[in-house]
Amino acid sequence: MQDLDSNLLKQAREESGLSQKELAENLDISQTQVSRYEKAPDSIPAGILSKWLDMFGLTLEDLIAVGDSNDLKATPGAPYEDFRKDLELIERYVEVQSPDSLENLTEGSGQVAGDIISASDLISEINRFRQKPNVAMAGGFDTGKSYLANTLMGKRILPTSFAPATRVITVVRHVEDRPDFQDEDVWFFDEDVWKVDGRQQISVAALDRRSCVESRVLAGSHELLKKYGVHRNDEVTENTLEKMEEAHTAVVYTDAPLLKACNLIDLPGFGDRPSGESVDQEKAESALPYADIVLYASRIKGHLGGKDLARLSNLLRQIPAHESDSWEFPTLGSLFIVATHADRNVSEEDIKKIRDDRLPELHQYLEEGALANYEERAVRDVLMEDLQNQWFPFWAENVSRSRPFVERLEEILGDQLPKVKIKSAEQRLGDLKEEAMKRCR
Repeated sequence: MQDLDSNLLKQAREESGLSQKELAENLDISQTQVSRYEKAPDSIPAGILSKWLDMFGLTLEDLIAVGDSNDLKATPGAPYEDFRKDLELIERYVEVQSPDSLENLTEGSGQVAGDIISASDLISEINRFRQKPNVAMAGGFDTGKSYLANTLMGKRILPTSFAPATRVITVVRHVEDRPDFQDEDVWFFDEDVWKVDGRQQISVAALDRRSCVESRVLAGSHELLKKYGVHRNDEVTENTLEKMEEAHTAVVYTDAPLLKACNLIDLPGFGDRPSGESVDQEKAESALPYADIVLYASRIKGHLGGKDLARLSNLLRQIPAHESDSWEFPTLGSLFIVATHADRNVSEEDIKKIRDDRLPELHQYLEEGALANYEERAVRDVLMEDLQNQWFPFWAENVSRSRPFVERLEEILGDQLPKVKIKSAEQRLGDLKEEAMKRCR
């Protein structure tokens, strides 16, 4: 038999509101067996497995290694590859031809664009252009953000079954972006890693050798995420607890097609967790201003309740309005609202009713405040149909239901956003290139 997904059975039980004891009674087995089988579904006898799956409306196909399936893996291409090659040529020209030729320029000379006053500053600016956009996973505690991220990457990188509550800002980057001085796949840092000139700025451009080495808490394999990156209910050693409290951010490197077009930032859940709530929320909110796109996850059961409305209002005031830079950019394309856990027990009629009932309420709630602010920045109106275009149900085991979300994300990350980003950078780069050519002759 093929490998079975060790997350799905537990997830289905929890969504149905059953305890292990209640499930055990229905299956006529012990609670201990339920616990063991959830961790190792391959060991479940065929008769018990069939009855178990029927209880939750699942099939064996649903259970077979869905987390490794490529059907919902996002493949937006490598839209910044050519542009990054251009940046490398310019950087090499500055460094090789005349690295000191800009050092005597002064800020008031009128000869330099903006505040670039040295060759090293110019290189820093080029390095900033080289950074990919950030896609942030946001939402309440236990809404499936990490599971959603894993599905988009096509591999299980972020912990989802050990303890489903991210406690650190987790930045996932493509392995090709890993710096030469870093050998390990995962580095944990304290919060000082993001400080630039005394201010916190969550930008991967700040991850230079000095800041990484000075702020490193520990480093190793992806397994470290399970130990230090999530809230834990088991007892831990004093040393582990100390490291957990010190760790603020994890930077992870892996090979996934999605990461050719962006950095993925998995955030701690907003304020639904009874303990550690304020710290988690503080971390999540500190990262949001640096997101280019936000994927907001909300469970389809109880979807877009009062807390969601308030959070989306806050998000809408913070996310960038890329529409102002390009009329081609989709309205509200910086925000995806994802109704997670849209499993087989939720019918298409249910989904349509949730969308038709909740989105008008959301639009009305946002209309006079956050939406008006966004429309002013975007220089266009946001209509109900724009909200509908950015709203999607998601359940990884139902490909046809979830694929439209992935396709929309691929379109924006692979085409629409790169056009905006590259055009803006090229305008700025044109001034820098002209100055570099004059100064480096």
